[in-house]
Amino acid sequence: MTRCTVAAVITLWAELTPVAGLAHHVPEQDVVTLYRSSVVSSGARYHVATFDAESTSFGGTRFDYNWENCTTSAQLRMAQPLVRTLFWCERGYAKPDIEGE
Repeated sequence: MTRCTVAAVITLWAELTPVAGLAHHVPEQDVVTLYRSSVVSSGARYHVATFDAESTSFGGTRFDYNWENCTTSAQLRMAQPLVRTLFWCERGYAKPDIEGE
């Protein structure tokens, strides 16, 4: 490979890395995780989604942005007809699921 080709490959890799999710890490304090309950098992907690965007809210923080997206998602899910499961958000990366009783 020539230097020009190597430089082009490195540049392309650097541009695609965030899209591919490589080298993506948001600090724990900026991450929000969405969980749901179960209608058949009391005390259950199941991971639904993790909000770890690097974006920020206007005048806010990454945590504010992720929290707003998580709570909006929870509200939209619970507003669906016939949904009896609860959805809620917690700060941090996903914790292990709890099967309940």
